Amino acid sequence: MYDEKKKNEILAQNLVSLRLKHGLTQEELSNISGIHRPNLAHMETARRNISLDTILRVCSALEVPICEFTKGLEDAFVKAP
Repeated sequence: MYDEKKKNEILAQNLVSLRLKHGLTQEELSNISGIHRPNLAHMETARRNISLDTILRVCSALEVPICEFTKGLEDAFVKAP
């Protein structure tokens, strides 16, 4: 079982971190990834789920391995009662 809110927060933080690490604006990442800028904004604020397809598109655009995008995701898993 996992905490969906925590998952979204971790992925959002990673998305922002990777984008900034590459010195890109949301608009620039939008242009190279093909993801609409408003969607990126919602993902970066954890207001939208990030699909595997989106993760792969961002990783491809930034030329980073998927493990960089999903780093820390294990913290979203919670022990079943």
